[in-house]
Amino acid sequence: MNAALATDLRDYAVRRWPSMNHEWRKARLANILGMRLRRLRSYWDAEETMSPRLDEVEAIEALIGQCRSSQRRRDRSYRSPHREEGGRA
Repeated sequence: MNAALATDLRDYAVRRWPSMNHEWRKARLANILGMRLRRLRSYWDAEETMSPRLDEVEAIEALIGQCRSSQRRRDRSYRSPHREEGGRA
């Protein structure tokens, strides 16, 4: 679970702040999630010794979920209408 959550967290941060470096992303995520930087780094690096707290995992999943749902909305709004088969272009 830690590795999957770490991957999702890193993917989210890279998509949200593509021009920033990882240190800045970690600091920003820690601020948004209300965690200390060291605690967030444990999630980010999927440290084996870390024991995830339910409230933290829920907060991370909620943040990632918000990004995914807004991405889906954007994807739908950019879709071009499908043309009928055999129709002229």
